[in-house]
Amino acid sequence: MMTENSPSAYDGGQSLQPAKSATRSHLRLTPEAVHQNWLDHFYSPAGYLYHLILAFRKQGWWFRIEDDPDFFAFVVKHKIPRLPDPPASKQSAAQGWIRKYGDRLYTEYLQWLESQRQVEQRLTPIPPNEETPDQRLQRYQMLWQNPTCRKGVRTAIQTHPEWHLEIGPNGPRTQPPAPQAP
Repeated sequence: MMTENSPSAYDGGQSLQPAKSATRSHLRLTPEAVHQNWLDHFYSPAGYLYHLILAFRKQGWWFRIEDDPDFFAFVVKHKIPRLPDPPASKQSAAQGWIRKYGDRLYTEYLQWLESQRQVEQRLTPIPPNEETPDQRLQRYQMLWQNPTCRKGVRTAIQTHPEWHLEIGPNGPRTQPPAPQAP
């Protein structure tokens, strides 16, 4: 029976030390080595993220919510004004809130960011497709086939005389050129 201090069969019996824990293998990895292992397909996406965070922690990096200046500004601007009594210092109140409710506030902040992105996308105007006069005439002739659309086609043609369209006996058509005076 092998005990913790007995020679390991894997090291040829040279060591009397217990085998290193598999959970500490990240201590030998740098973020660059973890990235290379990812490129060599040694990690699943979750494993890559896990080992990358561990490698960065070894270098002294710990992600903290307070590291995000936009999050701090969000708390000061959107959360502190809702307090019943205004604090003497908005910054110190925000720091206290972040310490106490950081995870919940950060989730709200991420949802707020996403809603802002969606609003920006909705506000971006889509440039209209420039259609040629022939395409416009074809479209209105097709719409004229539906009796419900005829009033709208008539209104559109009357409001835009620069299109040089008119309603003939069979629907929209191009206006004949005006006779020129000699």
